[in-house]
Amino acid sequence: MLYPVNEIFFSVQAEGYWAGTPAIFVRLSGCNLSCPWCDTDHSKGVNMTPDEIMDQIEIAGGREVRRIVITGGEPTIHDLWPLLRALFDGGYYIHIETNGTSPKLREYSAVAWITVSPKREQPPVVDGGNELKLIVDSKTTEEELKTWYNKGKFKYRYLQPVFIPSIPMNIVGILKEMKVRPLWKLSVQYHKLIGIQ
Repeated sequence: MLYPVNEIFFSVQAEGYWAGTPAIFVRLSGCNLSCPWCDTDHSKGVNMTPDEIMDQIEIAGGREVRRIVITGGEPTIHDLWPLLRALFDGGYYIHIETNGTSPKLREYSAVAWITVSPKREQPPVVDGGNELKLIVDSKTTEEELKTWYNKGKFKYRYLQPVFIPSIPMNIVGILKEMKVRPLWKLSVQYHKLIGIQ
């Protein structure tokens, strides 16, 4: 099995429940959606086997850092099982960041922490995960916020303002929403605020 690897790097998880936690990121190229704020260059990518990915994880710091975040793009457009087995057998804690449009997530949740970040253009097919991360932009409606607040089985629910330097973050609006529906938590892309990868 070959995976189109965009990059593998050490950093700090800067969003959601695990914010502030050191992790190694495996970013795969390719996605079934096209979000305007996506920060992945899908033209980049080197095809790698699970063993080659494991070697690169070790080079990135995988002997010390045992938490792996598989992200994209959309990682679930690929069959992740060969990679997940290699990571699980290697003793890693696995996270998958996804738009939730693949039914395979129900299987992957047996071995991975699932972060679902739904997108407007194609609603997720899964009804739960460890955390829901709703991206809030200028088009987010009150109805969307209400819907996602009550939808699915998620242990944690986050509102995350889209980070585009030319568009101010709507923190005031998000705080008002959190006051009305206090199960929401705020997630800010700390890595962009402090200038790390």
